[in-house]
Amino acid sequence: MMSRILTFIFILTFIGSHESNGQSESTCVPKLDSLTNTVTYNAPDQLAEPSDGMPALFRTISKQLNISTKQTDITESKVLVAFVVTVEGKIIGMRTLKNIEGTDAANQVLEIISNSNWTPSLCVNKPVPSLITLPVIIHFDL
Repeated sequence: MMSRILTFIFILTFIGSHESNGQSESTCVPKLDSLTNTVTYNAPDQLAEPSDGMPALFRTISKQLNISTKQTDITESKVLVAFVVTVEGKIIGMRTLKNIEGTDAANQVLEIISNSNWTPSLCVNKPVPSLITLPVIIHFDL
């Protein structure tokens, strides 16, 4: 029997810190992503997001994520994935940082993310690649 996903909590965060010195200039900080060998920006002026918005992505993940209750006897777990959004809005360098043991939940989340159209991050109104970490907390109805 398939579990029902009751709640998703998505928090979009960026690897690195956002330093602010009180000035109006950009705080974009370049950093090399060693997996893709791409320079990414830790603290863009505007965060990358799905073209249809985060709520639409959340609905899609909620509808498409398929984890059997036979695969797990837990009531809540966390999946943590990361990926780079390029200047073209493409997803590269997908990686699983934490998965639900014995499931392919993280791979499912990454597949849904990679099939979505993304608007890239902006630094000084210019598209830049950014490394995104996306935690997903899943509540199961057993």
